[in-house]
Amino acid sequence: RRLSDLAVDRMRAGDLSGAEKLLLKAVDINPSNPEALMDFCSLRLKENKKTKALEACGSASYAVYSVPENRLPGLELLAAEADFESYKLLNSLGRRPEAARVLRDCIKRAPAAWPGLAKARSALKDLGR
Repeated sequence: RRLSDLAVDRMRAGDLSGAEKLLLKAVDINPSNPEALMDFCSLRLKENKKTKALEACGSASYAVYSVPENRLPGLELLAAEADFESYKLLNSLGRRPEAARVLRDCIKRAPAAWPGLAKARSALKDLGR
């Protein structure tokens, strides 16, 4: 967690290379670290590397839902955010059928307390039009 927090500080300061090094170290220590993987998603978005961001977001979500010790309320919120970001990335890449599937899964799995749930539901309605 500490490495991930330091990486976020580096990103905020504009040191994307330094952030990447810290995140690589965090993922090397724990490849199922959803926070580090989500921070990688954010880093790749800042770099406008959409395909790499999509991969990182998907990995963050997978790390939460596939690793029992990661099935914690706070991490399930993070996974919902990762899924919604994946939907937006897929949509922007023109992969609409896949985006719709990811969005439906996001809504199905998202905790009721997830702040983005209303926005995700609205996006799903927009897809139906």
